[in-house]
Amino acid sequence: MTKNKLFRFFSSECSTFCMKRFFTTLPMIMTITWALAQYPVKQTVVLDDGSRITGTIISDSAGFLTVRLTKPAIIIINKEKIVSSGKPGKPEIPVTDYHGFNIKFSVSVLGGNSETGRVNSFIFHAATGYQFRNGLCAGAGMGIEDINATLIPVYADVRYHPLKTRVSPFGWVKLGYAIPVSDYRADIINYQGFVPGKTYGGLLFSTGVGIALWSWRGNAVTIGAGYRTQRIRIIQEPSYRYDIRVREVISDFRRFEVQFGLIFR
Repeated sequence: MTKNKLFRFFSSECSTFCMKRFFTTLPMIMTITWALAQYPVKQTVVLDDGSRITGTIISDSAGFLTVRLTKPAIIIINKEKIVSSGKPGKPEIPVTDYHGFNIKFSVSVLGGNSETGRVNSFIFHAATGYQFRNGLCAGAGMGIEDINATLIPVYADVRYHPLKTRVSPFGWVKLGYAIPVSDYRADIINYQGFVPGKTYGGLLFSTGVGIALWSWRGNAVTIGAGYRTQRIRIIQEPSYRYDIRVREVISDFRRFEVQFGLIFR
């Protein structure tokens, strides 16, 4: 057999062998590819209320989607509530843009010194306001408190939330007037020659900073610390008929404030 015939013989045999291997391997490749394509992967489903659910879709019927969250846990979702779905991406920093009216309830502990020593007291406030898209919130509030006299404070309330993250710092300023509903209770009113006098309110000022923990519904839990000052005036008449003196006592209460609050929308 010549070299040319030998070369053609081996070429023909190699071609036949390669074709057989190709047609034998192709169905196997297609089967493996199809199986991988059918293998369930995790997807993220976004609902119309903004919440996200990540899991493996195991059933897709006409009106409902069945998602396996963990191996034993399965939930069924109404498709009408689904906004979008797809593979879970990188974790995103949740933001809040809940502008509009809100109401805030807060309780504060005031600590400081008085004529009789160090004292602590509780105050309760409720304020309503409108929060703009830039994070500024302006409104008004009132409450009840006791600082040697029972007071009803009425004030302008300004808060500022510089960030739109779920955990956000904020600052506040309160400016107003406190109306007394009871007389002042302290030893200074029992001054010799004067009878207990009438109590009048005075300027209220409070400022501080804190942290707000927002939920996806726009509600928040807040905690903060600041400074609080409150003025009270007492006018005392003389105890003698022909005495024309009038005594005015002005007390400025300066307190450190720790505040806990709830914001509702």
